[in-house]
Amino acid sequence: MKIAVFLVGLLGLCRGDETVESKLSDVVVLTNANFEHDTQVTSGATTGDWFVKFYAPWCGHCKALAPKWEELAHELKDKADEGVSINVAKVDVTTNSALGKRFDVKGFPSLIYFSKGVMYKYPAGKEWPREKDALLKFALGAYEDAVEGELTPPPPNLGDELKKLFAQLIESVSPVPFAMF
Repeated sequence: MKIAVFLVGLLGLCRGDETVESKLSDVVVLTNANFEHDTQVTSGATTGDWFVKFYAPWCGHCKALAPKWEELAHELKDKADEGVSINVAKVDVTTNSALGKRFDVKGFPSLIYFSKGVMYKYPAGKEWPREKDALLKFALGAYEDAVEGELTPPPPNLGDELKKLFAQLIESVSPVPFAMF
């Protein structure tokens, strides 16, 4: 029986499915497909606050942050008994580029805290190191004093995307800027 479970797990690894390790993790994996449904960050509805790491798998800083991010997720999960509802998640921007564009991710890792329809980008610098204690402090409320929040951008809709594509197409073939029409 143990061999069968091992083989099924190995098959999942080969197919690129969630690994056994990710199923044991307290960090939620978000994608283009599940982001809005799982987080409800635009409305700030019923899923609680979210602290999301936008990363690239090849990024050295992202790799260094990974164990601290796991510790943060575990500690915040333990605080659920105290009434704290903060989800910790990660988004691989190399395979979910629409989310990187939506949240204006320009470098890796980018850490964004979402609360009640507002997003707070984790500040860089000595005052806010990427260490578990500082991340925890930020998530437990310091985000409101550390940075100014901005409204969470809504997910793109098909009409907006088609307008952008049409404008890009016109600008690429027209000698006159599209805005002049």
